Amino acid sequence: MKATRTQKVTISLPRELLEFADAVAAEKGASRSGVFADLLAEKQRERLHGLMAEGYREFARENLAQAEEALNITNPVALSDE
Repeated sequence: MKATRTQKVTISLPRELLEFADAVAAEKGASRSGVFADLLAEKQRERLHGLMAEGYREFARENLAQAEEALNITNPVALSDE
């Protein structure tokens, strides 16, 4: 993760989640803050990826509609040349 300015915050968690966070931190050799920052950064990437995917799907739907419209416009012209 790139170095950025940090800000201290206080959060409340159920004990089980805090114990899990500590276990993950120990496995990674990281701090609790690092674990939470990594998890939130991953969630942020997932959200961005989802938004981008939806945008590309919408773009594809628009392109398909335009292509179908163009085909419908040119189809009578193509048939009249036969």
